[in-house]
Amino acid sequence: MACSLRIPRLPGVRQLDLQALRSRLLAEGEHGSLQSQSWEEFRVDDVEVKFSIGYAYTTVYLLFEVHEPEIRATYRNHLDPVYRDSCVEFFIADAQGRYLNVECNPFGAVLSGIGTGRTGRTLMEPEFFGKLQVDTSLYEGNESGWEALLRIPLDGAGLVKSSDDLSSLPFTGNLYKCGDDLQRPHYLSWSPIGTKQPDFHQSAYFGSFAFS
Repeated sequence: MACSLRIPRLPGVRQLDLQALRSRLLAEGEHGSLQSQSWEEFRVDDVEVKFSIGYAYTTVYLLFEVHEPEIRATYRNHLDPVYRDSCVEFFIADAQGRYLNVECNPFGAVLSGIGTGRTGRTLMEPEFFGKLQVDTSLYEGNESGWEALLRIPLDGAGLVKSSDDLSSLPFTGNLYKCGDDLQRPHYLSWSPIGTKQPDFHQSAYFGSFAFS
């Protein structure tokens, strides 16, 4: 059965500071977790990822809460290959099959592009990263993990127009956690993927996103 995610509208969220935004997402956002591990050879039992999501106008607000024993963060610049680090990812596709990928490591470095598949993607320009907001933090004490709080402007990426009402448009997508260069690489997703090898650029396995 295909996965479906309801993304609620959060009025007034644009004016909130980071802590208030985090609290609002936890209180009123839609919650989920990345429980699908589609490739048995990369299965792990000690990695847990929860997310909370909402939107206002054409911006998606997304909180990832990651618990994992090994946290790798080496890349510091946008468009670096952050999927080699501890990494969380959000993919969203429009009705024409173009999809935006936003991939983030614990330093807040983001790899992002738009296109219809893995190849031939257009990487995001500095203007997009100027509108994108990312805040990351490590858990303190004995808790091994980190969080990423993202404000993702879909209009700034060119996926939608600034005048669009997201609730009237069809979208699909997926959410992921990976770490190619970790001691134990792993690949978690919200919607299961039916390929033989790990590959997140598989829009055929995207679930439904319903902006309410």
